[in-house]
Amino acid sequence: MKTSLVNGELSRIDSYILKGFKKRDKFPIVSDIMFHTMFNETRKKYVCYFISLVTQINYNDIYEKIIFLNSLMDKTYYHEPKKTVDLVCQIDKLIINIEMNNSYTLSILERNIEYANDLYKSKRIIGDKKYKYADILQININNFTISNNRDTISMEYTLGNKDEIYSDKIKYINIYLPNIRRKFKSNKKLTELEKLMIVFNEHKSKRLEKLIEGNEIMMDFYNEAIETSRGDIIYGLYDKEKLEEFLYINSIDDADKRGEKRGFERGEKIGIEQGKNTARIEIAKDMLKDTQDLSYIAKLTKLPIKEIKKIAKG
Repeated sequence: MKTSLVNGELSRIDSYILKGFKKRDKFPIVSDIMFHTMFNETRKKYVCYFISLVTQINYNDIYEKIIFLNSLMDKTYYHEPKKTVDLVCQIDKLIINIEMNNSYTLSILERNIEYANDLYKSKRIIGDKKYKYADILQININNFTISNNRDTISMEYTLGNKDEIYSDKIKYINIYLPNIRRKFKSNKKLTELEKLMIVFNEHKSKRLEKLIEGNEIMMDFYNEAIETSRGDIIYGLYDKEKLEEFLYINSIDDADKRGEKRGFERGEKIGIEQGKNTARIEIAKDMLKDTQDLSYIAKLTKLPIKEIKKIAKG
C-alpha cells in the first residue's frame, strides 16, 4: 500500500478502506458522502450541537433560530467554476460556514479564506452612507495537522495580533482531527467538542460507546451513523469516493516522481496514468481477498475482466 507525506503528517489510505469493501461499520464524517448525509437541515440537531460546542451559544437558541442557507455561492468572475461551500447557516446576524478539509494544501486554506470573505462581502448592507457587515464565522474541520502543531482547536482573526483586534467581524476556528485522535488514543481527558469529533470520525467500538455514555445527542449520532453506513446506496457511494481519493493521491505522487526525470508536463501526464493503473491493480488485489465478484471489482476499478482474472491467478 502506497503512502505519502504531506507537510510532516502521514496521509494514507486506511486498510479499513482498502481491505474492508464488504465491511459495514461506521463511516467517518470526513467522508464527503457522510458529511452531507449526517450534517444537514433534516438532521439539524447534530449541526446545532456542534455549533453550540464551538461557539458556546445555547443549543436551544441555535435550534430555534438556525437558518440553512444556499451552499452555492455567487461567482466573482463569469469564467470561474461554481463555488460550493460544505454547509452555511445563519443564527441571528451570525453567518457560519463549515468546511471539511481532508488533505493539506495551501490552496485549500486560501480557498477557506476566500469563502469567508465572499460571505462577508455578500452580506454587506449599504445605508446612511455606511457599510454594515454581518459577523462571519469560518469553521474548518481539518483532517490534517500542520508542522509541529499540537493544538486540537485554534482561533484566529483576520485583522489583529495577540495584543489587539482591529476587527472581529471575520473569525476562523480550525479543528485538527489528527491531534484530537492522538489525544483520544493516549487516554487523555477530552472536552465535549473533542468527544463529538471522535464520535463523528472513529469506528464503532466499546471504548467509544463508553466515552459518550449518557450524552443523548452523541449516542443518537453514533447509532444513526452506523445504521446509515449499512445502507447499500451510501455504502456504494462511499466506496466510489474512497477509490477516487486513492487514485488521486497515488497519481499525484507518481506524477511528481516522473516529472523530475522527464520534465514536468510529460512526467505529470505519464505519471498520472501509470499511478492510476497501479492503484487500480492494488485495490483489485485487496478486493479479491473479500469477494470473487469480478464484475463488481471491474466496475469499481475500471479494469478489464481479463486483467482481474490474471490478477486472481497471481
